[in-house]
Amino acid sequence: MTDDTDQPQGFLIGDMAYPVEDSPPEQELTPRAQNILSRDYEQAIEQSLQVRRLVLRIIDNGWSAELDPTEHAVVRFIADRTIGFKKVYERVTVRQICNGIMTRDGRWVHRGIKISESTAKRTINRLLEGRYIERVLLRAPNVHSKHYMYAICMTTEEILAYTRPDSELCLYDR
Repeated sequence: MTDDTDQPQGFLIGDMAYPVEDSPPEQELTPRAQNILSRDYEQAIEQSLQVRRLVLRIIDNGWSAELDPTEHAVVRFIADRTIGFKKVYERVTVRQICNGIMTRDGRWVHRGIKISESTAKRTINRLLEGRYIERVLLRAPNVHSKHYMYAICMTTEEILAYTRPDSELCLYDR
């Protein structure tokens, strides 16, 4: 067992740490992951670590050229809150995006991206217009404020396009 002061090796998805040897995704999706993904994107996110890792890699490597740093940070925050916790949609507030999320006992779940709320709102609107994220309004009885659930907009076809070696979108070494 390693000392707690050592830097963690590997990567994080949500609150789960994965060792370095798991970090590079496979050249192709496994038959199980392809089968789940072809039937239901939501089920693939919930059940397949490989699909979740691939979606995060598409966001980091495939979309990063299209997004400015603030947009990328907001997309990553939403991905951490959704895909990182095996969900397609998650309720996220602008304040959480800006300042982070802390548990009642004082532990940080996510430290936020440290931008103003007005910048966050403008960025969210640009991402909605570009179809990188989608938003669903939640209406609760006796609640006057608006609450939204967010999701990453990614189709099964887009995910599979990044796994084909002959595709110009391919993230893998050829």
